[in-house]
Amino acid sequence: MLPNHSRVTAREKGGERLKGVPAPTRLRVSGLAAAVLGTVVVAAQLIELFINRVLRPDLEEWTWISEVLMVVALLILTALWARLRLARTAIADLERERLTIHAELAVAAKVQRGLLPLIPEPTHGISWYAVMEPAGEVGGDYYDFFSLGSGRMCVVIADVSGKGVPGAVFVSNTRAVLRAVAREGRSTPGGVLADVSEILFQDGRSDLYVTCVVAMVDTQQHTMVYANAGHPPGVMLGKGGGIHALGVGGPPLGLFTAAHYAEERITLASGDLVVLVSDGITDAIDASGDDIPTALRAALANLRERTPELACRALVDTAHRSPGPAGVPNWADDRTVVAFAFLPGPSGS
Repeated sequence: MLPNHSRVTAREKGGERLKGVPAPTRLRVSGLAAAVLGTVVVAAQLIELFINRVLRPDLEEWTWISEVLMVVALLILTALWARLRLARTAIADLERERLTIHAELAVAAKVQRGLLPLIPEPTHGISWYAVMEPAGEVGGDYYDFFSLGSGRMCVVIADVSGKGVPGAVFVSNTRAVLRAVAREGRSTPGGVLADVSEILFQDGRSDLYVTCVVAMVDTQQHTMVYANAGHPPGVMLGKGGGIHALGVGGPPLGLFTAAHYAEERITLASGDLVVLVSDGITDAIDASGDDIPTALRAALANLRERTPELACRALVDTAHRSPGPAGVPNWADDRTVVAFAFLPGPSGS
């Protein structure tokens, strides 16, 4: 026999089942039970009225009819009460499942936030910044900064096609593979993307894919080489107002075998600002294709200073104020912006 403190009555178990159920849900269940009971009582009264007014039974007949009605009413009440108990149990099970999913998403969100790097300190006049706001608890976007040695910084922005926990797991996998390939093998963005794409394709255990931009910045020579894997084109805004779209590359990662990625090399002049965004930004401002660079420049036109931090925050604020894609109600997506600029100090360093 179990110890006394381990015994739980059926009533206590029912109470435990509903502990996590929100008050409005409990009220709806209680209201349903009251409504059912009230309906049975009213129905019984109507039947009694019909018998008295129409059938007019004598005392012996009325006694027999009353007993039959009582048995029928008890059967109906028993059946309804059983259905209500099943409904209460189902609601409690759904609530427990919801709480479990919520806890898992909270853990996944914490892990995902832990994958985001610290913003690097300014190096040789180049400053960096990034912002990511997931649409839900867990997002499919990520960004990364990591050193390649010899004054070279690798900058990444990526967007996984899936959302939720599967998307977060794929983000983690993609980040680890990309870092390993960039640090141990390929020395150019196009080569990194080709290797990562082939690894994801050969893995082939999901139908997810990744859009991505990889830029390798030489902080001493003030140059960058980038390649774009099916991602919305970023922009480089010149000090004099010029705009250069960053769309050279190839297909998203993991879709095709032996994918090839073209590269572009750019020299950064003083005051140049490079901005990379996810489609949560471009879709929010309803920009696509060749319109993206122009829309980004318009959104950044009123910056009081051309710093990466202000550029990131301006685009995220613009996305919050924008209605999103035309004709898509209740639209929401992860919003991510990565920016860096060559802003030499008075010494020119």
